[in-house]
Amino acid sequence: MNTRKKITQTITLLAGTLCFINCMVAQTDSTVHLKVLRMNDSYIDVYHNKPSGNKLPLLIFCQGSGYDSNTAGFLRITKNFEQQAVGLAIEKQGVAYGDKADSLADIYKLNNTIYNRLYDYLRVLQYLKVHASWWNGDVYVVVDRKAGYWRVCLHVITLM
Repeated sequence: MNTRKKITQTITLLAGTLCFINCMVAQTDSTVHLKVLRMNDSYIDVYHNKPSGNKLPLLIFCQGSGYDSNTAGFLRITKNFEQQAVGLAIEKQGVAYGDKADSLADIYKLNNTIYNRLYDYLRVLQYLKVHASWWNGDVYVVVDRKAGYWRVCLHVITLM
């Protein structure tokens, strides 16, 4: 079975599993946290699985518009596929790793737009293109069940 077919099957499995996951809040030694500078001098919180050493594609999780974080669960699942892809999640501005939607931050309300999310994804990909020697340049996308942000992910792929 070729690599692309394996990754497609993995994405299908992940998409189904993410709908049922109850995320635990815990960072492990296998999770890498990056802070990537935005143009407005704030930082984008990026989390990814530690690469296995091979040049691998990114499996990016585009979270929905809610003000909770599903990063931990996504990375925990993608850890099982560390030989095929590196799971990567970008937190929304105003949402922290592990947030359970207990409170809605003003910074989230001000910045949660499709354009800002698109700029964050593009900025992170720009950063990784220069700094991630483990990345082979391929990108695969898993989206949250909320359809509105499909457009963000599709724009990111189109612009690459």
